[in-house]
Amino acid sequence: MTALGVVASNEAIDALFDELDDDGGGSLDPGELKTGLKTLLDAAKSNEQSTATLEKQARAMGARVAAHVPPKTP
Repeated sequence: MTALGVVASNEAIDALFDELDDDGGGSLDPGELKTGLKTLLDAAKSNEQSTATLEKQARAMGARVAAHVPPKTP
């Protein structure tokens, strides 16, 4: 996984595999892999959208705070 740029413990990888292996067969069939990858992609998109929303809110809040802070005098 590190070759793909993914840093995860063996336990985390095993847990993900177990979650994707719906039938408990010890391997991922094409359907399980497709469903799992779609779920992971949807979660990543959701997190990306949440991050963008939070960044936008933080910028707006920073602008409001800056508008109320008096300028520094030398």
